[in-house]
Amino acid sequence: MNFQRLLLLAVAFLAASLASPASSEEEEVAKTTLTKAGNLAPAFTGTAITGESFALDQLKGKVVVLSLFATWCGPCNAELPHVEKELWQAFRGRGLVVLAIGREEGADKLRPFAAKLGLTFPLLPDQERKIFRLFATNYIPRLYVIGADGRIKFQSVGFDEGEFRTAVATAGLGR
Repeated sequence: MNFQRLLLLAVAFLAASLASPASSEEEEVAKTTLTKAGNLAPAFTGTAITGESFALDQLKGKVVVLSLFATWCGPCNAELPHVEKELWQAFRGRGLVVLAIGREEGADKLRPFAAKLGLTFPLLPDQERKIFRLFATNYIPRLYVIGADGRIKFQSVGFDEGEFRTAVATAGLGR
């Protein structure tokens, strides 16, 4: 009986210790996230590397996919080609706007980065994290789908193909 109880306690301890890192990582990411699905997206303005100006509040009536990234970030480099092909190229003629915000990046880094990855949607430098700080304090990539009403319909941190499929479906532009 004591052996069974000891074994049960050991298994419970092992399970708790294995589950802890993931939940503590999720808690840390949650602490750095300043937005929630259903809320109005924070308003911002910026100028793309092409010189075009953008103001989020002037994009109401359109679905906006917002990517917060950095050129040195591996998961960002994996996600952005999906954004290009599966969102921008597929839906830009249907009222979709894609804006990618380069956290701590200037146009001098973003131009060759866009060319290397074949990105054709607007990239906006955010060298001082002014836009990024409206959405989060840490962790990239971050992907948002902002509905035509200006509310956040979907948000994710990191890149996961399954979550990306959810973002595409949430954009609601159909195939």
